[in-house]
Amino acid sequence: MISIVPQKIAIIRRNRLGDMICTLPLIHSLREHFPQAEIVIVSDAAGCEVARWSPEVSEVHLFKSSFLKFLNPRLNKNSLDGCDLVIAAKGGFDRGLAKVVRASGALLRIGFEASSSPSAYYSHPIPLPEYEHQITTLFRLLLPLGIQEPKEYRFDLVVPSVDETLLEWGEGIGKKRLLLTLTCNRGHYWPMQSYLQLIDRLHAMGGIQVGVMKRPEDRFSEELEQALKLKGVRIFNPLNLAIVANLLKSADGYISPEGGLVHLAASTGTSTIVLWKSDGVILKWGSKAKTHLDLQPACGIDKYSVDEMIDLIRRQFQWFIEEEPQTRLK
Repeated sequence: MISIVPQKIAIIRRNRLGDMICTLPLIHSLREHFPQAEIVIVSDAAGCEVARWSPEVSEVHLFKSSFLKFLNPRLNKNSLDGCDLVIAAKGGFDRGLAKVVRASGALLRIGFEASSSPSAYYSHPIPLPEYEHQITTLFRLLLPLGIQEPKEYRFDLVVPSVDETLLEWGEGIGKKRLLLTLTCNRGHYWPMQSYLQLIDRLHAMGGIQVGVMKRPEDRFSEELEQALKLKGVRIFNPLNLAIVANLLKSADGYISPEGGLVHLAASTGTSTIVLWKSDGVILKWGSKAKTHLDLQPACGIDKYSVDEMIDLIRRQFQWFIEEEPQTRLK
């Protein structure tokens, strides 16, 4: 076990939004055990934005990547200067990342190593893990520091405020706000017709305002947009991640296919139903937030009925109370 108390810790975490959200529990545990240390995050663009919102992080640097991979250690050396501990936060061995860590010159270097022999890259190589959840895998990297995986995870973020006019839900004042991310661009997920039927059912119950949040990759047809507007659905087209996070915070519930936005909802504390297709890697990337419910029915999510979804909404969202018919007629 490492007896040195690190004063400056760097965590290199690449890839997408969800990867950085899944790294937040590790960052929190490091801050808890080393309250005086500087914590530096080196990440791709999507991860950098999330890392800047973490109250545990001291510095954030963009990972510099060249087409000529052998240049990456030199390009990122300045971001790692002065660190006495560098952690390669990845679920397996990555030789290019390992070379960047070695080039940092840090006394303590931790990462996964494919071989059981002494590592050419890490002072404390960690054996490759079995197939397990990504957060559990990351906590293996803290074992040399005497830090165990906690029973509960924290995904704390301080989300910057945005223009409130971008979060307006329309005329649904006093109503509960249910936010949806549609799956129109993904096969084997919940069909669009089921979404439209669900929206009709929810509006008929009263007391619920439905909103749809478009992702950058979503391409709604003119017919779909018109159908949603006729049903009184508020369509949001957020321009950046801060707007997305604030929109999630403004919602009383969220239903979405698995992906990075679901992980972000864990940090905003939004009660969420996550839709998984039958071959989705739920064991590795399933939601770990108390506010989340993963749905991966054996029959396939595309076969899940609107009635079944209504029942699930009743159980997951504590505020959901269906009005009596005579109440709705008044």
